[in-house]
Amino acid sequence: MLEQTNVNDQQEFLERMILKTNLKTFLQTSILSVENYKPFMSLSKYERRNFVEEILDIKVFSFMNQIVKTKLGKNREELRIIDVQLKSAFATAKLQKSHIEQIESIKNSNVDSLKLKLQTAEDNRTMLTGNTESLDVELTTYNKSLVELNNRAKQYLTLLQTVERLEKQITETTEKLNDISESVCPTCCTEIHEHKKADLSQPLLEIINVAKNKILICKTKLEELSNTHDQIAECNANIQKINTTISTNNSTVSLLDIQISDLRAEINTISQSEELMDLKYELKKTAENALNLKQKQADLNTEQDYNNAMIELFKDSGIKTKISR
Repeated sequence: MLEQTNVNDQQEFLERMILKTNLKTFLQTSILSVENYKPFMSLSKYERRNFVEEILDIKVFSFMNQIVKTKLGKNREELRIIDVQLKSAFATAKLQKSHIEQIESIKNSNVDSLKLKLQTAEDNRTMLTGNTESLDVELTTYNKSLVELNNRAKQYLTLLQTVERLEKQITETTEKLNDISESVCPTCCTEIHEHKKADLSQPLLEIINVAKNKILICKTKLEELSNTHDQIAECNANIQKINTTISTNNSTVSLLDIQISDLRAEINTISQSEELMDLKYELKKTAENALNLKQKQADLNTEQDYNNAMIELFKDSGIKTKISR
């Protein structure tokens, strides 16, 4: 006794396990009746195929054909999906590349601008440094000149003191000479003879003449040194001016050093932009995904070619023809 299961299941059990054939074949070969029997050529194409396959036991090829057709349909759907994914990947990669190029263009423009500023700052620093070095040399020269001018000023002061001393000496000697010219000695009140006056006056006159000659020499030198104080004032003014310029240059160089350091740091920061690195990484991942999809597409196309070949093989005009001959 059969278990009371689904009618379709029972029918399948009867055909597969008991009759060993399907109902149509059974009716065409085992039980002939006017009602159920149809001539072979009166059967439909599908019924004729099933009949021949059942008789020749080649129904397996139809099953295989159906499996291959299912795979073909599945492959076509996968290829369609992959094609959509590839188009999406290419569009995404194009947008990412455009975005990267735009950011790189902006970055390069900013870097070029910063490099121009950096070059200008470095040139200004070099110019100021060279100017300061030249001013240092000039300052050394002025300092040496100032030492010489100070020595000349001391010499000028010494000459003035010498002239003052000589003039005092002339005054004192002149007074003595005037006293000698009197007939009576101012000290002892005795009369002075003419020949004695000459003897006493001669040395004093020589002292006066020598002093006058020395005064003339001193005044000549004083005239030569008369502009020494003006030169000292001018030299001091130049030294002060140079020191002020050097101080300004040093302050400017310090500011330029800070600016140069900041510009280099900013250029380095822009060159190593994390945003740009992230975008390039995303583009790389998109490209890798596209390559994987292309490989999968190629594999599916190859499989599709094999499946198409098998479809041709399992057709009625294929391997079944060879078997039925």
